[in-house]
Amino acid sequence: MTEAPDSTGQRDAADDALISLVIRGMVRGAPDDATKQLVEQGFAITKGPITMATPQGTAEAGKLLRVPPGSEKEQEIDKLFDGFLPVNRRLRDVCSAWQTRPDGTPNDHSDAVYDDGISVLMDFVDSSGPDAIAITVETTLEGEIQPCAYVRRDGDVREEPFDPAWMNDFRTEDNRARLGEIFAGLGG
Repeated sequence: MTEAPDSTGQRDAADDALISLVIRGMVRGAPDDATKQLVEQGFAITKGPITMATPQGTAEAGKLLRVPPGSEKEQEIDKLFDGFLPVNRRLRDVCSAWQTRPDGTPNDHSDAVYDDGISVLMDFVDSSGPDAIAITVETTLEGEIQPCAYVRRDGDVREEPFDPAWMNDFRTEDNRARLGEIFAGLGG
């Protein structure tokens, strides 16, 4: 188990089971033979119907998946990962907004307007498409209302929050200029 895949890139069933277990976080149900082997080796633990990787198992999966440091493959993976991080952050933010209200209380989904706003934003943030902008009105953790623009350009989505404003009047020259900058170059 501690050796890298052979020259053909093949791994055994226990290696594949370990990698799958670490990625999934846990599995439910009776362990198969490969998973039983992981438990025997100390790479996993079974509690009732749930099997999870141990810290040792997580470290072992990392060794199995590690590409040579400084290699072209590592650079490709790093580039993909760097592109994924901002999308992942935004998606986590949207998922958190779906699960909790701005004040941190659980979202009981009794406010259809709130939920509809989140689900539309989730589609925008989590999908590819042409250059576009989604403008929302959000509530800060302090309970202040603020507009926010989500800009999709060249496949990347970035968040552009605006400052809260007195009497929620956002029609200022500064905001108009900033929106002009945000819209510049979209679709062309």
